Amino acid sequence: MTSSSDEAPAPQSRVGRFEIPVAALAAATAFSAVFLVPLVGVLGLPLSAVPAVRLAHRRGLVAGIAACAMTVAIVLGLGWAAGGAGNAIALAFMAAGATALPAATVGFLRAGVDPSRCYLGLCIAGCAFVAATFAIRSLMLAARNWRPSWPPRRSRPKRSAWLATSRRPRGSRRQPS
Repeated sequence: MTSSSDEAPAPQSRVGRFEIPVAALAAATAFSAVFLVPLVGVLGLPLSAVPAVRLAHRRGLVAGIAACAMTVAIVLGLGWAAGGAGNAIALAFMAAGATALPAATVGFLRAGVDPSRCYLGLCIAGCAFVAATFAIRSLMLAARNWRPSWPPRRSRPKRSAWLATSRRPRGSRRQPS
């Protein structure tokens, strides 16, 4: 009889070692579909979490989060190449929220946490993520439109005063040439 310690470990399949990068590439592709396909591409945002969730369910939380980190890196690089650093960082944060929150929930489920608490945590984290996104956006818009109060602006004459000086006296008409 052989004991369990005498058995050789099962060889890892060829696809298994590339599973994390392939999942990250699939998630980045689904996330980028929003920008490539106008109407149907919107479905890519929720579908971008599927490869990371599947990986977290099969291999654990660390593998799922690693795939999410690679997805964020791919989206950051593509965003930087396409639209600059500011747009790239915004896209990377959006990709992180869309992929990491569901993958973390599945990772905690696999660890044995109560499913209803995991779902509640996902809902709360999603709401907090959306609220933080809107707050940051409004702060950025306010900072862009902010003007210092010193030095004071040059005052312009009121429009009515300007019009009064530029009008012709009543009764005078323009002579045809």
